[in-house]
Amino acid sequence: MSLFHSLFSTPCTLGALATACLMSIRDMRTREVVLHELALFFAFAFIRRILWSPLPPDLARLPAELLSLFAGALLMLVIRILGWLAARRCLIGTGDILFACAAGFMLPPGRSLAMTCLAFFLALPFSLARLAAREPGASLPFIPFLSLAALLLCSLPASFAIF
Repeated sequence: MSLFHSLFSTPCTLGALATACLMSIRDMRTREVVLHELALFFAFAFIRRILWSPLPPDLARLPAELLSLFAGALLMLVIRILGWLAARRCLIGTGDILFACAAGFMLPPGRSLAMTCLAFFLALPFSLARLAAREPGASLPFIPFLSLAALLLCSLPASFAIF
C-alpha cells in the first residue's frame, strides 16, 4: 500500500460515511436529497474507488465493472418503473436511486446489488410496521437503509462472497 493510498483512502471513506449520515438525517426529517450533499458523497466515494482500483485499468473488464457499480441502482430503477406501471405511484425516489449509484463507487467490486437487497431487507420491518399501523401511503426514507447496508458491506473483507 503506497503512502498516497494510505493518506487519502481513510479520509475519503470517513468523508463518504459522514456525508451519508448527514443525508440520512435529512432524508428522515424532510424526505429530500440535496444535490450538493449527493455530489460531495459521490466525490468521496469516487476518489476512494480510484485509490482502490488497479492502475492502469483493464479496459476489457470495463463493462462488467460498470454493471457491478450500478447494479443496485438499476434494480431500484426497475422497481420504480414497475411501481409506476402497476400503481401509478413512484415507490422509490430519484434521490434514492442516485444515492445508490454513488454508493456503488464506495463498495468493493460487485457489492452494489447486495447493498440494495440488504437495504430492502433492513427496511422490511419498518414497512410492515407502517402497514400494520394502516399508513400504507406514508413514505419511508430509504437513504438511511442504503447507508447502513453500505457501511455493513464495506466492513466485510473483500474476499467474503455475497452472491
